[in-house]
Amino acid sequence: MSPPLYGSIVKAKDKAFRYDIRRKLVADALKDGIKPTARAWGCSRNTVRLWLRRFKQQGWGALKEVSHAPGSCPHRTSPELEKRVVELRTSSGFGPLRLKMEFDLPCSKNAIARIVRQHGLARRRKTKRQKNNDLRAVKALLKPFETVQMDVKYLNDIPHYLPQMRAKPLPRFQYTIRDVRTGLLFLAYADQLSKTNACLAVQRFLAHLHSWGIETTEVTIQTDNGGEFDGQTITPLDRGFSATIEAAGAAQRFIPPGCPNANADVETTHNLIETEFFDRESFRNRRDFFGKVATWQLYFNAARKNSYQRWKTPLERLAQAAPQIDPRMILLVPSDLDTLMAAGPARRPSDVSAWAVSDTHKQSVDQLIALYNKHPPGGQHQPGHPAWSPQMRGRAAPAAGMGAGHGVENRRPQGTSLGLT
Repeated sequence: MSPPLYGSIVKAKDKAFRYDIRRKLVADALKDGIKPTARAWGCSRNTVRLWLRRFKQQGWGALKEVSHAPGSCPHRTSPELEKRVVELRTSSGFGPLRLKMEFDLPCSKNAIARIVRQHGLARRRKTKRQKNNDLRAVKALLKPFETVQMDVKYLNDIPHYLPQMRAKPLPRFQYTIRDVRTGLLFLAYADQLSKTNACLAVQRFLAHLHSWGIETTEVTIQTDNGGEFDGQTITPLDRGFSATIEAAGAAQRFIPPGCPNANADVETTHNLIETEFFDRESFRNRRDFFGKVATWQLYFNAARKNSYQRWKTPLERLAQAAPQIDPRMILLVPSDLDTLMAAGPARRPSDVSAWAVSDTHKQSVDQLIALYNKHPPGGQHQPGHPAWSPQMRGRAAPAAGMGAGHGVENRRPQGTSLGLT
C-alpha cells in the first residue's frame, strides 16, 4: 500500500503527527532511495533530501519543527511598558482604546489588546441579542435635561461588592439618573427597592435642577415599567412616583414593554460603574462608600471622555449645548436615601422650591472647586495607580448630607482641566 500524499499530511495541526510522518519519510528514503520515495509520497526530491540531510547531521531530533521567528524584534513592547499596561488595566478596567487615550500610552491599541489578552485580563464579550440603533444625530437635537432616563441597578449580584455589602452594611440598590443629551450622571443609594426611594431620588434631582435655574417644566423622566416607577399602576393616583414628577412640573414617559434598548443610556452606565468601580474598590464603612462613589461620579461627569461622543466629557457636552448653565450644577453628590427617610416628612417637603440648594451645599461646592484648583490633576502618576495626583487621594470635600469621604483612584489623563470656575 502506497503512503498518502505528503502535501496533504503536513497541513495537519498536530505537531506530533507531522513529526511521525517525517520519520516515516526518512525511513523510506534510507530504504528505497530519494527518487522512489519522492514519487511514492507525492513530494519533490528536494523535500526528501532536506529531511534526510537533517537526519544524517543531527539525528531524529532534527526532524522536529524549528521556529522561524526572528531572533530579535526592535519594535517589541518593552517589559516596563507591558507591566504598566497590566497595572492600568487591573486598576481601571478600561479597554485597550481607552487605556491608550486616557494615559497616553506609547503603543498601539492592538498591542495593548494583545498584552491584556496574554495576561488573561480580557473580559468575555457578552452576546448582544439586539443591536442598538445609532441615535447620536437625534440626541444632538435635544436640549440638556429635556429627556432624562432613570433606572435601578441591583448591587447584590456583584461578586466583589457582595461580601462588603453584607458585612458593613452597604447600600443594596442604586437609583441612576442620566441626561440623554449631555450624558451627565446622578446617583442615589438605598437598602430597599421601593417607590418611596424612587420618589426621593427623582424629587431631589428635580429640585437640584430648579435651584440652578433649569426649568423643570421642560424635563421628561423616562423609566421602565417597574412598580417603583408606577409602571404597573392602572388608575392614576394623587401620590407616588408619577405624582411626584408632576408636582415638580415635569413629565414622565414609559419605555415600550420588551424594549430595554430604549433606556440604553442609563443601562450603559450600569455596566461601566460595575467594571470600573464596584469590581475594584473596597470600602471600610458606609461613609467611606459614599465618599468614593461621589468622587467616581465627579470623575465620570467632569473627566471621563466618551468615545461614543467623539471623546468629550459630559461637562464639555453641557458647555457646548447650554453654555448659560452653571457647570457647578454637576456637583450634586450621591445621596443616601435611607438617611433622607430617617429625617422624616418635615425634611422631605413635596414643594420642589423647598429643595433649593442651601448655602451649606453651595459652600461645599465652592470647597470642591477650591480643592481641585489647589491640586490640579497635572502631577505625576504614582506607579501602578493612575490617580490625578498624590494629594487627591482621600480628600473629597464634604457635601450636603454627607461627611468627608475618601476619593477613588481617579483615572484621568494629565493636564485635563475641570472647567469648574
